Amino acid sequence: MANPTSGTLRHCASSTIGFLWTTHVDLWLNGKTLICAMKTISLFSATMISLLLLLLPACTGIDWEGKQAWQLRCHDAQTGYWKAWANLQPGPGGPKDLHVTAKAEVNSGGWEVKLTKRSPQGINPRILQLELHVTSPSGPATQVKTELDVKYTEKGGAPLFDKVEVFCGERLLTTKLVEQVH
Repeated sequence: MANPTSGTLRHCASSTIGFLWTTHVDLWLNGKTLICAMKTISLFSATMISLLLLLLPACTGIDWEGKQAWQLRCHDAQTGYWKAWANLQPGPGGPKDLHVTAKAEVNSGGWEVKLTKRSPQGINPRILQLELHVTSPSGPATQVKTELDVKYTEKGGAPLFDKVEVFCGERLLTTKLVEQVH
């Protein structure tokens, strides 16, 4: 059998004996076998692992791309995909702003969502505390699920904060470490 291309993983053989499933896997690097592993697990275990992997995103609120899915409710808005990052792009006078973004899903049009700086801030000066405001429509609105962008920018805040806490009233909704973008 010819060697696969360098750095590839190939499945050499598998067999099923009763309730056991055996897989033999070789890792090839530059035409030489680096790792040869033999694994034996029961079919029941394999089935349970497969089922767990399929249900994991729904149970944890994480989708396959690693984003936080819709799981944080604030009033009548379902929120998710929270991110916080500091823009530390080089250059004189470059922006040193802190950005917080998320998505909010509501059941109809006409809703508004807004992040504001909480007052008073907490006791740790390195944590920025924000308040999520959700405002329902004041009149007739389309009856369709609507996704809204949630955004907040703290001008010059990039070097000041390591963490962001978002509150819905008195309840802590989420905490995000500030990612530094250079």
